[in-house]
Amino acid sequence: MNQSKTKKTNFTLVIILVAVLGLSFFIFKKQNKKKDAMSTNLVFDSVDITTIRKIDLNFNETTIALRKNAEEWIVAEYNSKPTLDNRANQSLVDHIFTLLKSLKKGSNTNYNVKEVTSYGIEKPELSLTFEWEDTSKLERHHGAIFFGNRDLSQKKIFAFIPQLSLSSKAELVEVSSIIVDLIKQNKPLDLRNRKVVTFDADDIEELQVMGKCGNLDLTRNGDHWEVKRSAKPNILPVSRTRDIHLLLKEVLESKYDSILEERKISIDLDRPARNFFYKDMYCMLHLLGIRNRNEVLFIYEKQNKLYSVNTLLPAEYALEEGYRTKLTKLFKSL
Repeated sequence: MNQSKTKKTNFTLVIILVAVLGLSFFIFKKQNKKKDAMSTNLVFDSVDITTIRKIDLNFNETTIALRKNAEEWIVAEYNSKPTLDNRANQSLVDHIFTLLKSLKKGSNTNYNVKEVTSYGIEKPELSLTFEWEDTSKLERHHGAIFFGNRDLSQKKIFAFIPQLSLSSKAELVEVSSIIVDLIKQNKPLDLRNRKVVTFDADDIEELQVMGKCGNLDLTRNGDHWEVKRSAKPNILPVSRTRDIHLLLKEVLESKYDSILEERKISIDLDRPARNFFYKDMYCMLHLLGIRNRNEVLFIYEKQNKLYSVNTLLPAEYALEEGYRTKLTKLFKSL
């Protein structure tokens, strides 16, 4: 009797085990199918985004030519003109590539490519054309995507992808509007590195200031800042170091509103009066830092607007509104 019960129990356990294994296998297969479907749903599933070396961006008639120089992106052209200052906003460009890599097609793929003009593709809000390499075949390929009208939700946008290769076909699909929104939110100029100094606040060991904005020497001494306005330095308490550091960071991270690239700037440090900006000088900031870094920022005023030139940068920059206020706040805190 007990043996019969044991056999029945064992048989039941075997049935349950087989059922569990079968269910697990079914779920595993289903998940794999879902993953495959998701991966094939990518707009650029056949493109290795990491091998892209060139990208041309057109946003509401602003054109930007980005090129990969070693590991960094540079702005080779802006509005079809070669740039003097080719620094790119690396984090924003990388973010766009991350979004491009993960861009997925919407569920409806039955749009007729012959009707692209009905979806705003004729005058796209944003277009990206790029070149990438097939490292296995040592071949270069070209790709593009054109973003047209938005759907009723405003969260999706119609995109046209031309034929990428002989084995692919042109597509008109619905995708997330996140890339367009990102560029719109930041404005195309933000794809450039708009800082007017190359220093970070953490790297500064000494700041010498001269001009209408004030005359002082600010030196880092361990956890303290020393301010010298005369022969005798004033050692500031540690409690004020954080406030000074934040104000200094605000000044150094300020950006330009526009860039004047008609001529390359050459600064004569030995004979300041020979520089074109000397008579309009508002302030000079001399930055000295770790690893013998040395940089001078000249700020001058024309028609109540501040401009700057820098010994390490090649152009003239119109400073953003509020820069004067940031300088005033820093110097008043010292």
